[in-house]
Amino acid sequence: MSEKVTKSSRSETVIFGTYPWAAVRYRGASNPLPQFHRHNEVELTFLQEGGLSYELNAARLEIPPRRMGLFWGGIPHRCLAWSGILDIRVICLPMPYLMTSRLPRPFLKSLLSGRASFETDSRASSRDGQLMQMWDRDIRKGDQALQSIVASEIEARLRRLAWETAGMEGGLEAPGGDALSRFLGILCLHACDHLTVADMAQRAGLHPKYAFRLFKKNFGITPLEYLHRLRISHVQRLLSTTRQRVLDIALECGFGSASQFYDVFQKICATSPDNFRKRAELIQEASPPRRFHSR
Repeated sequence: MSEKVTKSSRSETVIFGTYPWAAVRYRGASNPLPQFHRHNEVELTFLQEGGLSYELNAARLEIPPRRMGLFWGGIPHRCLAWSGILDIRVICLPMPYLMTSRLPRPFLKSLLSGRASFETDSRASSRDGQLMQMWDRDIRKGDQALQSIVASEIEARLRRLAWETAGMEGGLEAPGGDALSRFLGILCLHACDHLTVADMAQRAGLHPKYAFRLFKKNFGITPLEYLHRLRISHVQRLLSTTRQRVLDIALECGFGSASQFYDVFQKICATSPDNFRKRAELIQEASPPRRFHSR
């Protein structure tokens, strides 16, 4: 598995492997993520040292130190502020892996809605720090059998996190993981193409009706709802980073009509695209990327 190292006079970023299943470690005193970016993986994070806050979903998110947490990278995010010498580890979890795991449906739906989850028990910090180091090291080795073990260990840890943070029970029941993985991969890859869910199911080798039932039974949402969330995440990034016309953004992100786009955006974001853009601008004006000093 490849290793990529990028350095400046004040920071170092090490990326092991390639997306998905990349382990990233950032160490330094400069902004680790000054520009908005998005990707289809879920970020499993652990801030070992320093202070860090993100802008995520047009809101400020404080990253608690020495607490394992995760959020969906499909939601545009960037670093707003940081303090001290940062030392943060990130493992990028492929969405098909996560969606076909045995995590509780409410937990998965919460992630897709743009909510971050973090461990609340300080007693877990030492253990989780060691786990992140071990997973980082194992992913770096590039051994597929070892990566399978890491995947199982991460799933078990996230099931505990889901249970501890929300008392959620129950997971996925239906078989068909390989078929779902193919379908999910196609949904993520072609989210902004003007394809229907039926088109994507057929590309995955599934009958559209079977794909609908399998997806709904496993995840508690329909493939179309998931596709809408993927498309809206692209829309949010463009609203936050460009001055493109809203309708042009909607068309670029796969929506076929203005009425459909506005209905979906309002349902998912509970606000209009114009208000979302204004809120993102206010956050950027009030909190431009900056370093803050710990007391």
